[in-house]
Amino acid sequence: ESGHEAADMVENIPQIALVLSDIVMPGGMDGRALARFVRRFRPELPLVLMTGYAEEAAGGREDASVPVLDKPFGHDRLVEVLTAALGEWRTRGMDGGQAR
Repeated sequence: ESGHEAADMVENIPQIALVLSDIVMPGGMDGRALARFVRRFRPELPLVLMTGYAEEAAGGREDASVPVLDKPFGHDRLVEVLTAALGEWRTRGMDGGQAR
């Protein structure tokens, strides 16, 4: 529900294998701040942001390594972006050769 709750989950649930977050969230921590937290705390995690606001999408692209999905998007686009994020993660070898 909030960026802080998501950060807590990333920190305490090692089974999380991918983070998909909206850029605009309640509670004082937006998706960009969550992305920075994930990159510091769990840099191996694939990360994708999404937004329905054009200006937020532009700001969300401050880190070119984090894909931003523009809403609305369909199933095919979601699968394409998540597959690419997971593929990049596997290419980097962060899974030790094991799929999660």
